[in-house]
Amino acid sequence: MQIPHMVDNLQVGGAQKLLITFAHETKTRNINMSILSLEQPNDSPVAQELKKLDVNITFFPGRGLFDQKRIRNITRFLQHSNFDILHTHLTYSNILGAICGKQASIPVVATIHSASHEPGFRNLLKNQLETLALRYGVARVHAVGRLVGDANESRVSSNKLYVIPNAVPKPVPIPRATRTILRNEISGDNSRPILIYVGRMVNYKGCGDLISAFAIVHKKHPSAVLIMVGEGMSVHELKKQVDALMLNDHVIFLGLRDDVSRLLAASDIFVSGSHLEGLPLAVLEGMMSGLPIVATDVGDISKVIVPGTGLLVSPHQPEQLANAMSQLLSDPEKLKKYGASAREHALANISSATWMDQIERLYKEVLDLRSGVKA
Repeated sequence: MQIPHMVDNLQVGGAQKLLITFAHETKTRNINMSILSLEQPNDSPVAQELKKLDVNITFFPGRGLFDQKRIRNITRFLQHSNFDILHTHLTYSNILGAICGKQASIPVVATIHSASHEPGFRNLLKNQLETLALRYGVARVHAVGRLVGDANESRVSSNKLYVIPNAVPKPVPIPRATRTILRNEISGDNSRPILIYVGRMVNYKGCGDLISAFAIVHKKHPSAVLIMVGEGMSVHELKKQVDALMLNDHVIFLGLRDDVSRLLAASDIFVSGSHLEGLPLAVLEGMMSGLPIVATDVGDISKVIVPGTGLLVSPHQPEQLANAMSQLLSDPEKLKKYGASAREHALANISSATWMDQIERLYKEVLDLRSGVKA
């Protein structure tokens, strides 16, 4: 199968990281994957990783959503290539993919990555246009979690909607000596407990709550360090918050990294203070790396953080986050036990190989539908 994936951009995010998982899984299957990005190339770790995996990337920048030149270029590209299905991700791509796929006579599978949005994050007009695209312009809609599927059920007919929860690949383990070196590089002292956040730094991710919570934790566990991996519009504001709390030696911003799996392996607890989510890949990666999870109970997180693998708290409640972090830091045996259980649960339930089996069945169903084969 020839499957191009269209995405709004190749910045670091859940949808983009999922493309890397696709790329890894298709290497051993009869699927040839390529990327169509609606923004110009950048030097993000996502783009670099895709290139390392020999994934062909074509860029289609435009001036506004309905740039006619871009629509023509994408349509011609699809028409002149031997593609079987166009798989789209994120709002702009779901809209344009439906239009261009229809014009090129190529069926479209659209993935929805979020259950909700904050005001201004995705405006009403774009939401309505995406709903029209999902309802009338695509063959199937893939929701990345149960809550995401339920939240978007009214936007698309039930026979089109397939819930296939996110998954992550099993990480390559790092030697104990390498872990020690990395912990020293991060915190200056291998013995310091390391809490790690990985993700975009924007308001709805609750990073400000996370830092406020860590300020409380610091009073009880002064040697602990919080590392923040990623970038976003809130970074400057968050750094000012850290400075005001006099935590500059304890909250470390690492920016975008291409070694997240190694950073996770070198850490002790994965933390998230998000206000809204679908099924965040970073949480799944933390579990697969053997980290206990402290997170807010939003989106489908509670579907994967089963008892004994982590602690869930209410969103917008830094005190609850702090109590959960302190509970694990104060009980090393519990921390270790929860981490082992998280990894065991991840290996059994969120394997990327099993996930790709389901995606492949969805593709075959769409191809059967296209050829008139009855299920």
